[in-house]
Amino acid sequence: MRHGFRACARAVPLGLVLLGTTGCLPGRSRVPDRYFRLTAPEPGGEVARGRLEGVLLVDAFSASGPVATRSMLYVDAATPSEVHRRTNRFWAEPPARMLRDIVASYLAQVRAADIVVTPEQRLTPDHIVSGHLRVFEEGLGEGAPRAIVEVDLGLVHGSARSRVTLKRYREESPLRPAGARTDPVVAAFERAVGEVCRRFVADLTEADRRAKGGAPMRKSVRGR
Repeated sequence: MRHGFRACARAVPLGLVLLGTTGCLPGRSRVPDRYFRLTAPEPGGEVARGRLEGVLLVDAFSASGPVATRSMLYVDAATPSEVHRRTNRFWAEPPARMLRDIVASYLAQVRAADIVVTPEQRLTPDHIVSGHLRVFEEGLGEGAPRAIVEVDLGLVHGSARSRVTLKRYREESPLRPAGARTDPVVAAFERAVGEVCRRFVADLTEADRRAKGGAPMRKSVRGR
C-alpha cells in the first residue's frame, strides 16, 4: 500500500502542487473590486429655452458589446482597435442605465417638459427620448488621458412616433487632478456626460419648435 501511495504522489504534476500552495503564500492578497457611479451634473441655473407640453419619457438606452457591461474600459492609442477592461474597477450599473438616469434627471432639473419620467413611472408619454450608447471608455496614449462618451440621442412624439430629432453626441474630457474623495477618471466622465446633457437640451427644444412651427398643443397626463 505504501508503494501505491508513493506512486500516486509522484504522478501528481508539479503545477497542481504549486497551485494548491500559492494561495497560502504571504503577499498574495487579492486586490478588492471597486465600483463607481456617476453623479448627475448640476445645470447651474440653466433652464430650457422652451418646454415640451405633457409627459416626456426618457426610455431605456441601448448598448452592445463591451460597453453594455459594467467593466471600466480603456483604449490605448498604440492599438486603437482594441478595447481593454480595467482589472478590479467596475461601474455600479451598466453605463447605458446610468446615462439614461442622468439624462432624465437633467431634463427634469432644467424643466425641459411639464413632466419627465422613466419607464418605471408607467405614464403614457407624449414625447419619448431614446438613446444608444456607442462609446464609454478612457482614452490613453496620445495627449492627456481622457474620458470619451459617444451616444445617439433622439426625440419622437409619442402618439404618431414622428421623429423630431436624432443626433450623435461625442465628448472627450481630459483627466484632471481631483480631490481625495473623487476619482479623476469618474470626474472626467461626469464632465463629458454633463456636456452631452447641455448640448442635448439646446437641441431638443429648438428641434421641437421647428417641427411644430409654433406652440404645441396641451397634453393631459394619463396612466398606462
